[in-house]
Amino acid sequence: MRNRIILYAVFTGLITAAFTGGITALRLLFSKKSNHIDYDLKNLNNKKNIIPLAILGSGPAGLSAAIYGARSGISTVMFTGPKPGGQLKDGLLIENWPGVKKDSGLNIMNQLEKQAQDFGVTIVNKTIKDIDLSTWPFKIDDCWALSLIIATGSTPKQLGVKNEQKYWIKGILSCPLCDAHLIKNKNTVVIGGGDFAVERVIQLSPYAKGITLLLTTGKVRAIYDMYKKIKDFPHVKILFNKDIESFQGDEKRLTGINIIDTKTGERSHIKTKWAFLSIGFKPNSELFKDYLDLDDQGYIKHDPKNQATKIQGIYVAGNVSDNTYKQASTASGDGTKAAASAIKFLSNILVDKEVKTFIKQNEYNQDQEKLLKINDINSLEQFDEIIKQDKYLFIEFYSPLCSLCKSVEDIVSSLAYKYKDKIKFYKIDLIKNKEITKKYNVSLIPEFFLFKDSKLIARKTELLNENQISEFIDKGLNLKNGL
Repeated sequence: MRNRIILYAVFTGLITAAFTGGITALRLLFSKKSNHIDYDLKNLNNKKNIIPLAILGSGPAGLSAAIYGARSGISTVMFTGPKPGGQLKDGLLIENWPGVKKDSGLNIMNQLEKQAQDFGVTIVNKTIKDIDLSTWPFKIDDCWALSLIIATGSTPKQLGVKNEQKYWIKGILSCPLCDAHLIKNKNTVVIGGGDFAVERVIQLSPYAKGITLLLTTGKVRAIYDMYKKIKDFPHVKILFNKDIESFQGDEKRLTGINIIDTKTGERSHIKTKWAFLSIGFKPNSELFKDYLDLDDQGYIKHDPKNQATKIQGIYVAGNVSDNTYKQASTASGDGTKAAASAIKFLSNILVDKEVKTFIKQNEYNQDQEKLLKINDINSLEQFDEIIKQDKYLFIEFYSPLCSLCKSVEDIVSSLAYKYKDKIKFYKIDLIKNKEITKKYNVSLIPEFFLFKDSKLIARKTELLNENQISEFIDKGLNLKNGL
């Protein structure tokens, strides 16, 4: 009987403390350490921009996690990263997404994104640059995450051969949906032999006059159903056992590829102005290497049962952690598991009304970010009129199919607000406005133009972060000395 009285007294005391002492008292219920991290609720004091569930990455893994988190009633913020929609968004024809017989990757990912937004997910077109996972809550840029799901995916690999960097974007490309218009009625080369390479050939085949697929091995590694789609294409030539020795150009752009036969040692040259690299992916895990364990290929180590990393409250999903399957459907499943694990972790935190109220009052609010809508220019006549009437202009050439363009959307809108009293911002759809793009010889996107007094004074392709674009504007218009 005495033991029962003691247990009852302890239980009653803890419950009373939870309801009367706020965050400081509640830490007695939720205070433990994992990998030397102190998960004490007093750490929330004085924190602003709190995110209960933060997700880095917006491919199938990230969006599936976001849907599951938000649907469970957890405030969920997803940062898209540099490639909104992930690799699947580049897929021209997807036939193995559950419940969808055939559709484009763009449509599938747009539907997933809308579903996430309908459940209340906050989607931020931003790439996180600064993290600190050594303390809890976890710091991501200027926000504090109570739990974190890393779904940053992977990036197409490069060969590392001579002149590759020199002619990158100047003929050596990786995004066929963005750049297919460049090879219309022209010859191109695709380098690789897996599913990714074969998908590239399929995507480019309606545009190209001829496609040469270069493989370093003696066989195609792609799924046979994909391979059989291209092997009978009359304008597709497949060359086996070819290594790339170097790329060749005229200093301004790519003109050809030097190759060597791995069996005979014979060297040869392929003339081409366009080459698409499709040789696999590198996991986007560099940002986390100081905090999480990576394998020898850079994939984040985790428990496959629940997607947990070695740090409690941090989970991974998709191609940043999957070095085996690398499929959209398995990435989606990873995202669901990761979200379920995060929700279980959060259940220990979001149990008290005072704590929930404090978090709610200090939550991240996307409306805090000041963005200005960028208007489209829809004709050459409108364009000519605008450059006459405005002294300073910033113009972005883009395409709705371009993932890089999507990734800088909020950045450009933020800069439009920053410079709103000095410069007018506009954007031009590359495909819809062929007269303008032809006049200024625009081919690669995103491309940024600066005009002063109706004259083009600077242009730049593929600036990807806010500081770079801001420096481009300041330098081009001499804003550091004032307008």
